[in-house]
Parts: sequence; structure tokens; C-alpha cells
Amino acid sequence: MKKMLLLIATVALSFSLVACKKGSVEGSYTLDKAAMKAAAEAEIAKMDPKKQGFAKFGLAMIDMMNISLSLEAGGKATMNTEMPNPFKKGEIRKKAEMGTWKMDGGKVVITTTRESAKDKTKKETTVSCDLSGNKLSCAREGGKRKQTLVFIKG
Repeated sequence: MKKMLLLIATVALSFSLVACKKGSVEGSYTLDKAAMKAAAEAEIAKMDPKKQGFAKFGLAMIDMMNISLSLEAGGKATMNTEMPNPFKKGEIRKKAEMGTWKMDGGKVVITTTRESAKDKTKKETTVSCDLSGNKLSCAREGGKRKQTLVFIKG
């Protein structure tokens, strides 16, 4: 009887630990602007001073952008982005991307799909994220450089 109770307690504890681990990922996240600015400043400092102007413009854009990420139970992911259009003063670009998320080893993998406004083609994007406490650092290769977004749960 004691062995049976011990087995039941062990199984129950295992399930609760798995649920806690998965539950710790689920939730709402916002762009961690302080972390993003610190990383950008470090990269700008490494650049040729003649090429820093445009990069500093990008740094200023961080304060003006809002990005939220929602990871729901069942694997649903939603990312909403709002940022100023650098070519049209006062215009805010809004973009919503829907998709899925899953745990793959110790990484959170998020796949989203969005439709091009120009030609209505669908584009799928996958990012791999590291979870550390309440921060989620998501990286993807894009164009000439690696892009990293840091989110904070809140």
C-alpha cells in the first residue's frame, strides 16, 4: 500500500512539474525596450563611425515601436506590431501575425504566417527562443544579419 501511494505521489508530482514548466512559457509578453536598446548600442559601438548614423536612427525607433506576443495554451501564438512608418510622418504601421508555438528541447519555437499586402502571398516565419526567467529572447536569420527580439512577460 505504501509503495502504491508513493508511486501515485511520484506520478502526480511529475505531471505537476511538467504543467508548471509548460505554464511558465504561456502568457503575454511585450518588447523589452531597455534590453533591445542595450544590445543595439553595443552593436553600434562596434561599427565604423561613418556607418553609425543609420544605426542610431534604428535605435531611436525602438522607443516608438510596440510589439506584443501571446503564447496560449494549446500552442496558439499571436504577435502584434505597431511602429511608425519612417517614410510617412504620423503614419503607424500595424501588423498581426498568427501561428503556433511549441517546446523543442529547451527552446520555444514560434511559427507565424502573414499575408503580403502587395501580392497577397503568405509568408511563414519561424523563430527559436530562449526562456530565462520572465524573458524570452527570440532570434532569426533575416537578410544580412541575425535579428533578435527580447520580450518580457507581464
